[in-house]
Parts: sequence; structure tokens; C-alpha cells
Amino acid sequence: MRFMFRMKSAGTAVGMFLLSPWAGFWADAETRPTVEATVDPVSDVAKLRHDFISGDYGLQLVRVSEFERQAIALLDEAPLRLGPLSSAILDLSQVNLVGQLAALRYYEFVESDQADEHRVQVDLIATAMSKGRSGSESSPYRAHSVAEARALVEHGGGKSIGSIYTIGEESTFLARISVLRDGKPLTYQYFDLTPYRRVMERMEERAAQHQASGLRPGLLGMMMQMGDTTARLTMGQVLLQDGRPADALRVLEPARASDNALVDPLLARAYRGVASQTAGDGRKELLDSAVHHLYQASASGYDSAMRELAHFHFSSFIEDGSGAEGLVLLELAANRGNRAAALEMALHLAGGTFGAIDRSRADAMIGDQLNDPPTSEQRTLAKQLLLPDAYGYALPSTSALARYAPTERQSEVADLAVKWLKSAARNDADLLVLLAQMYARGAYVDQSFRKARSHFRRAARLDPDDPELVNNIAWTLAVTHHERLRNPRFALRIMVPMMNNDEDAGSSPAYIDTLAAIHAALGSFAEAVKLQRRAIAIAAREGYPEGMLTELQERLAAFEERQAVIDAVP
Repeated sequence: MRFMFRMKSAGTAVGMFLLSPWAGFWADAETRPTVEATVDPVSDVAKLRHDFISGDYGLQLVRVSEFERQAIALLDEAPLRLGPLSSAILDLSQVNLVGQLAALRYYEFVESDQADEHRVQVDLIATAMSKGRSGSESSPYRAHSVAEARALVEHGGGKSIGSIYTIGEESTFLARISVLRDGKPLTYQYFDLTPYRRVMERMEERAAQHQASGLRPGLLGMMMQMGDTTARLTMGQVLLQDGRPADALRVLEPARASDNALVDPLLARAYRGVASQTAGDGRKELLDSAVHHLYQASASGYDSAMRELAHFHFSSFIEDGSGAEGLVLLELAANRGNRAAALEMALHLAGGTFGAIDRSRADAMIGDQLNDPPTSEQRTLAKQLLLPDAYGYALPSTSALARYAPTERQSEVADLAVKWLKSAARNDADLLVLLAQMYARGAYVDQSFRKARSHFRRAARLDPDDPELVNNIAWTLAVTHHERLRNPRFALRIMVPMMNNDEDAGSSPAYIDTLAAIHAALGSFAEAVKLQRRAIAIAAREGYPEGMLTELQERLAAFEERQAVIDAVP
């Protein structure tokens, strides 16, 4: 395939495809206005994009990012203002999708023939970004920035409503874009921004050289300082995951007025988290704010927010709300693809919580999900429902199942939930651990230590490099009060390679503590003492809480007395 790159005069940035530093790619551009590419033009564009992001980009990234954000916000609202913005972007990078798309929208609006040139250029860049990729988490599209990712979504006929960063496989730096299309549920597209991350890391390192020692903002901090709202939301999510809702609220509030709709579900979580730590009248005000943001997020299309709103209706917190309205929201979320909502809906139908019992429909809804891999929301729901005290979700009622059925119907709801769990756990290490714990306890299943051991082993084989998973299994099998479940030799077999393969895990006081307990269970008390002293030294040096240090020291004293740890787990 051959393609003709048409060049305008050097003073017209919007009309040109290539400017410095790539003008030399075509010789004598001034004297030859039409130059033939010698290879596939998509490959040419991909190479130029690679060279641009791999070079010493520096301050240009800051400049182009600001222009990109402005242009994306104006694509549909003010096309006449896109002319100078597109020129500014293309002066810095002619292979920037935002700049070319902005130029296309501008020339379409003023009905200029130059729109045709930019349409071709947009298609070339879009193809270079997506060629050979599906846009999934495992096969993300390529982009230089979130703005470029949003531009590709817009070019493909979607509407980008929210974005957040995430770490993908092999430590790739991804942007997850929330995408709406007419009449369809919210979907997600992933973009690989790893080269962008490397550029930002270089900038952050250079900035740190001019700051006082120890006062580095970090990668997300640097990006936030540059006005990157996606970085701000990512930081807020990290703080929420760390159990710091008040800090998350402070980080998220400045993004409230942005066009990133993901701020609403995150703010709702932050307000709920702060409310859980607040007593008195202030608690209701915080929950009111959470509900407000859930309504906003639901209106934007976030099905998880619809599910959370349903829970507020079920609790009668919302004035004039009802369980029936909650079921409507739950069904709406299920219809938009939220499988945790569908699972909950089935449980309510089986239990008849807010209306007539419909077991056949409940069975059909569960049956539709039996061959699908579980979602993170479904995992959390299963833990809350089937083993609440083990996962910190103990409810004031005598049974977590009370949310779904009166006492006389709770066993039927549990049977339905266990049916789903057994299917979902087949290839899911996290749920295999839950099932193992249930068999060890005899919770909603007949007690069987043989099945519990089998499920623990399968989970460890499925995900042997997950430190938290392996540590939890090893601790349980080393110290459990159930003698028929205890198996410290297997615990040692899975714990040592995991710690050897993961540098952070190998130096973690919590994991070293587990390894010490395993050696004590095997009668190797000298090794247990040695390991426990190392765990205490690291914990003290890194400023671990006093409570954890006390626990570590108590176990050290036991090991010195040749006593193994026995714990009431699972």
C-alpha cells in the first residue's frame, strides 16, 4: 500500500502532517509538496509515535497535555475554538490523535476541504493505536495520554465519561476508560500508557533533584500537579483501598467539577467511609452526600452505583424509598451487565424479601451465570453472605442471610448462593479459599476437613505467586485449631517459593511471622526464633503499629519457650 502525505507551507501547522523534529523524514519538503511513503503508512505513523514518546520529551509533555485536555472538552461544545488548539498541539506533535481530531472537527465546522486531509490522518493514527489490539485489559490499545485514549473512543462512536489509571499485566501502566454508546450498557476500554509513565517518571526524578531530600511528590503526585484529573481519581481510589476515606475525600473534592464522571462513585465511597467513622448528626449528612453522588453516578451509567443505591433503599435510609424501588434499581443494574446485582436479585427472589417468592426465576438467573468467571463484586458479596465474620462484615442480625429472607427461607437462599459459589470457585483461587473455610467450619455445607484441605491446595496451585493468598492459606494450615486440617509441611512448601520469588513479600514482617509459625509447628523452634526476631527488627525499623509489634513479640516469647501457635482459624 502506498500513501501520499500532502504538505502545506511551513507556516500552516494545522494543514501539515509532519513538522520538526520529523521534517527530515522527508527530504526537501519545501520543494516537493507531495512525497511518497515507501512503506505502509500505518507503520510509518507507529514508528513516528514511538520515536516521539521515547525521546527526551520533557517540558513538551506538560504543554501538549494541557492543550489536549482543553481540546477534548471542546470537541462537541465549541468546534470553532478548536482551530488554535489543534495548531498548538500539532506544532508539538503531528502524530497526536487529539490534535488531528480537533483539526478535523474544526475544518468540518467551517466546511473546509482541509477536513478531508485530517480525516485521513485521524484514521491512520487511530489504526496505529488499535492495530492488533482489542481494547481489553489483556490486549489494550496504545495511547500517549488519557486525552488520546478518549479521542480514540470518540472517533469510534463512543462517549468517554470517566477514566482511571491501573497497573496491568507485567507492570504495564493502563488507563481504563468508561465508555457509553447509545442504548447500550456502560463498557470499559483499556489503553497502554506505559511509555507515558516512563516519561513522567523521568520528569519526577529530575524534579526531585531540585527539592529538599525526601520531599518527592511521587508519580501520581507529579501528574496531579500537572492538572491530571485521572491521576487525582487514581490517588483517591488508592487511599480508599488503604482504608483512608477522609484523605481520599480531600484528594477527590477538587475533581468534583471535572468532566470525569468516575469522581461521583469514588466520592460516594469516600463519604460512606467517613460516615462509618462518624457518630451523631454529622453521620446522616455524610450519608446524604454519598446518596447524592450515587444518583449522579447512576445517571452517568455506572451500574455499580445503581446497586449501591438499591442498598440504601433496602435500608430505608432514602426518604420515601422502599424495598420495591431497590429491586427496580437492582434489576436495572443487572440488565446493564452488573452480575453481582443479578446474583443479589436472584437471592431476593428466592427469599421473597420484598414481594412474592419466584424460585424458578431465581434459578434461571443463577443458571445464566454458572459458566461465567466471577467479578470482584460477586466475590465480596459471597464473602459477606456466607462467611461474614471471617471477612470483617459481621452484621447486627443473627445471620447475613436475613437481608434476603425471613428465617424460615434462609436455607433455600443459602443453597442457591452455595450453588453459585461451587461453580464460580472452580478456577478462582480466592473463592476456593472461601469454600475451603466453609467446609472446615461446616457453614452452609456439611463439614469436611478432607474437602477443606483439597480446596486450599487447589487455590495455592492456581495462584502460587499471590503473596496475600498464599500467606493466608499457609497461616491457616500451620496454626489452625482443627488438628485434622493442620498441615504445616504443605504450608512450608507453598510459602518458601512465594517469598523467594517476591522481594517485597520476602522482607514483609507479616509473611516472615507466618514462616516462623510454620517452623514452630514443625518443631524447628531455633529457626522460628531467628525468623521472628528478623520480623520484629523490620517492623520496628519501618514504624509498624505498636499493636502488631506486641503480637510479634508475644509469639517470639512462645517460640523461645518451644510453644507453637494455635489459632482459631478458619
